[in-house]
Amino acid sequence: MKALSSLDAVRSAVRVSLVREPATTAEEEMHLSPLLMTISRQTGTNAANITGALVAKLNELDPGDHQWLDYDHRLVDQVAQDHDLSEELVNRLGERDISWIEHFMAGFTGSTTGTDVAMKIAQTIRGLAIVGRAIIVGRGGQCVLAGIPNVIHVRLVAPLPWRVQQYVELAGVSENEAQQTVKQSDRDRERFVHNHFKQDISDPDLYHLIINVATMSIDEITELLSQYVYNRMTVV
Repeated sequence: MKALSSLDAVRSAVRVSLVREPATTAEEEMHLSPLLMTISRQTGTNAANITGALVAKLNELDPGDHQWLDYDHRLVDQVAQDHDLSEELVNRLGERDISWIEHFMAGFTGSTTGTDVAMKIAQTIRGLAIVGRAIIVGRGGQCVLAGIPNVIHVRLVAPLPWRVQQYVELAGVSENEAQQTVKQSDRDRERFVHNHFKQDISDPDLYHLIINVATMSIDEITELLSQYVYNRMTVV
C-alpha cells in the first residue's frame, strides 16, 4: 500500500505541474522538493544496482509518509502515462538526440520528435520535484532541476576499460561489441544534454558529488550517498 500511495502522490503532483506556470523566483522554487536526487552516469557504472541499494537504504533511514522511489525505467512509464505516449517511444527517444532528418520528417507526419519527448520528460521531472523523495536517473535531471534548493546532483563515472568489462559481464557480449556500445551510449547522453539543455554533461559545476565507482564497492557508495542525503534532511 505504501508504494501505491507514493505513486498516487507523484501522479497528482505531475498533473499539477503540467497546468501551472513554471516557478520564476528563488522563493517559488523553495516550494518544490522536500528532498530529491538526480543521478547522471556514464554507461557501465552499475547505476541500476547503486540506485536500487540506495533507495532501500534511504527508506530504512527515513521511513516517511511515502517511500523513496527510483525513476529510471519508472520515469519512462511515468512520462508515457502523463503524456499519453508509448513506453517504447519514450525509451527510444528519451536519452538520445535524433537526427535532423528525423525531425524534418516528423514535421510532415505530425509524429513525436526527440525534442517533444525531452520537453515532456522535463515537465514530469518537475512534477516529481514537488513530491520529492525520488532518485531521478539520467534524462537531463541535473539540468531540469539545476539551482533548485534541496535537490542533490550526483555523477557516476569510471575509466572506460573498467566500464567495458562491466558491460561484458552484464550483457554477455564480446569486449569489442561492449566497447562500441558503451562509447555510443555515452555519446548519445552527451548530445542529449548538450542539444536540449546547452550543457556539458561532464561539467563538474552541475554536480554536488562526482564518484568514481571503480574505486568503491556498491555498499560503500550506498553508505556515502545515504549519509549525504540524511545529513541534508536534518538541515532542510
